[in-house]
Amino acid sequence: TYPLLVGVGFPDVRFKMSVLQFFVSAPLLLVFTRYFSIYGASWAMLINGLVLAIVASYWSFRHLGLRFGDIKTSLLVTFGAALATLLVSAPLYMYGADLSAPVFIALLSLPALAYVCGIILIGRRYASGPYQTLRMIAQTILK
Repeated sequence: TYPLLVGVGFPDVRFKMSVLQFFVSAPLLLVFTRYFSIYGASWAMLINGLVLAIVASYWSFRHLGLRFGDIKTSLLVTFGAALATLLVSAPLYMYGADLSAPVFIALLSLPALAYVCGIILIGRRYASGPYQTLRMIAQTILK
C-alpha cells in the first residue's frame, strides 16, 4: 500500500501511519499488558494491526480508486490459507508441550506447509491473487 500511495503523490503516508501506530499501540499495550500480561500484548498488537489495515485500506480505496471486487480474491485466498494454518497450529499449540524438542521443531513446519497448501488449493479456484504470485515465483526459481 505504501509504495502505491507514494507513487500517486502521498509521500508522507508512511510517517502518518507510524504516528497513528504509536498513538494506537502505546495505550493498548500499556493497558492490555498490565491486565493480561503477554496475552494482552498480543491482543493489543492484533487490534493495532486491524486498525492500521482498516486505515490503509481506506486510503487505498479513496486515493487509488480501488473497489472491493478488485481485492476480494486476494483477501479470500489469504484468509483461507490463514484459516488452514490456524487449524494445523491450534493442536500443536495445545498439545506441543508434551513432545520432545526435535519432534516439536519438526512439527513447526506444518503451519507453514498448511499456509502454502492453502494458497495453492484455494488459489487454483481463482485466476488472480496470491496464487499467481506464488506460481510466478516458483516458475522463476525453477528456470
